[in-house]
Amino acid sequence: MTATQLRSAQEALRSTFTELQFALAPRDSIAVEQMPDPVDMTQQESDREMTAWALDHQARLGQEIRAAMDRIADGTYGVCLSCEEEISPKRLSVMPWAELCVHCQEAADSRSATRPAPLPAGQWMEAA
Repeated sequence: MTATQLRSAQEALRSTFTELQFALAPRDSIAVEQMPDPVDMTQQESDREMTAWALDHQARLGQEIRAAMDRIADGTYGVCLSCEEEISPKRLSVMPWAELCVHCQEAADSRSATRPAPLPAGQWMEAA
């Protein structure tokens, strides 16, 4: 990977990380409020779940971006963490925080697709 490509990746990572920090700020929509109308309560619960999912997704992406920045710092950026082959520059230009090459990512995705989804909070006791 060239120095120009590394600088470009660093800038893309910093920019995305900064955008995430602003996106993580509004968390007011997860506040629980009692409403007399059951339909409004259901809608509010659905909105809270979507907001919580989005916050979780953004937090995970932030962790992936910080890990990519660490890989740049230690000189391992652009190397697949699974097979240790070079990750294509095209993939890194689209997804600069990528940890895996396309082939290893596809394998990881197929493995995770065959696992059962985790139970929502509160239902794990019922499953026992």
